Amino acid sequence: MNVPHQFIFMERPFYGPNLAVSGVIGLAPDTSLLGHLKPVCVRSRLPNFVENLIFTLPEPARRGDVEQNFFIHSTFFIMTEDILNFFIELANCSLDIQKVTTLRYDGTRTHSTYYAICPTTVVDCIDPDRSLFGRFHPDISKKEPFSEGITQYTLDPILSEEFSNSSNNTYISYPRLYQGVSTVHILDEKIPRDTQIFQPKHWPGVIIATKAFANKLESICKGGTPGCYFWALDLEDLNKSHAQYLHDFR
Repeated sequence: MNVPHQFIFMERPFYGPNLAVSGVIGLAPDTSLLGHLKPVCVRSRLPNFVENLIFTLPEPARRGDVEQNFFIHSTFFIMTEDILNFFIELANCSLDIQKVTTLRYDGTRTHSTYYAICPTTVVDCIDPDRSLFGRFHPDISKKEPFSEGITQYTLDPILSEEFSNSSNNTYISYPRLYQGVSTVHILDEKIPRDTQIFQPKHWPGVIIATKAFANKLESICKGGTPGCYFWALDLEDLNKSHAQYLHDFR
């Protein structure tokens, strides 16, 4: 039975305060050499160099506000220990976890300890023939199935550990959100019953969560702007849902 409304697409908010990041970064595939509009490669795990990064929290809206305890950054989360414990207890998935260095907006150390985490459980649950996206056609209403928009790259072995998500140093990805993804057809029966958050197979960096888990998570987030910890996009129409968030927070 397909019940896509039970799940949401967790997206980094376009508006609201964000982390500032500094430090030494690592290698990534240069997909621009293959064409101007070629999609970039996205990790399905934490970067190898995340422990070398410094994450600086945004200035709170009001003096005396508590430190924000949850952020989406790139394709992973930055969170305090209380949120980490929530994930460990309830997410029922594999987690890539790394303690990270964090500073307050004024350059002093944060009061809380923060962790980078990435849900690494991968579930083969997307129907690529019934999930739709819109290529850059003159007719923007024209939709194509995911199966017609798959990106595939062969990677140098030195990059495979971080980016390969298939055999033989291969990277495979369904269309990204910015490519006009509309309908995502979830095969509910493929998802383990108790799994609350995961990455779909062949959609690296995309985080799908149950609505119940997302609602509980948002209820314990603090220190930031309500509605700006993450955006919970409707899988039945990602574009419309994303546009609605943009409208509501302008």
